[in-house]
Amino acid sequence: MTQNSHLYAGPYAECSASTAIKSGVKVYYHCYVTNAYGNKWIYGRIEGTKTEGWLFSEKSRLDSGSLVRC
Repeated sequence: MTQNSHLYAGPYAECSASTAIKSGVKVYYHCYVTNAYGNKWIYGRIEGTKTEGWLFSEKSRLDSGSLVRC
């Protein structure tokens, strides 16, 4: 993560935020979607945990390989 963020229950800011993520925490990306507003959201898991959720892509650093659509 390049900045503090949250994992969300779904790929919209209106969805509930379930987990806070601090800058520097590693998140493993599984896949992505583009929501109805044209925003890219990534589904991933926090390293060393079983905590998964949706992350707004602009809060991440996408240099860890290609992503596939969910």
